[in-house]
Amino acid sequence: MALFVLGMVAVSCSSDDNNALQFFSSTGCKVNETRAVSDRGSLTDLYGQESITYEGTEDGYLVLYHHNARFTCETEVTASATVEDGRITIIESYNPNTNCICAYDLTMKIGPLKKGQYMVAVSNCISDTPTARQTPDFSFSINYNTSIKGEYIVNRY
Repeated sequence: MALFVLGMVAVSCSSDDNNALQFFSSTGCKVNETRAVSDRGSLTDLYGQESITYEGTEDGYLVLYHHNARFTCETEVTASATVEDGRITIIESYNPNTNCICAYDLTMKIGPLKKGQYMVAVSNCISDTPTARQTPDFSFSINYNTSIKGEYIVNRY
């Protein structure tokens, strides 16, 4: 049930003309980890720790790996990213077409970026929901340079 609360953001789910997302891939649902919504236990117990690892590239991009992102089973996950005024906004969109959830691993290459401080804001968005709440699902700061490497542990609940 908690997954469905995550599915809204304050921006449109449609792609943006300012899309800084250069590459995106998804593992798809990690089948061995599929659970029904009614299963007991925390999402971390069921699917493993959700986290973002990131690293800079020599050509001025940021590669993000979103580990154990939770979406509905058998959905197509898409993403968009914008970079504006020191803020990297990532929208992960999906269609809630089943009553179960599972973990996905997502890879994104975003940029180009200039050296400096950025706030990275990540939101989940139900594909057919035009707008919703004002805040991202989670955010964290980075000081971007081409040799940056780090990890952010996601604590949603």
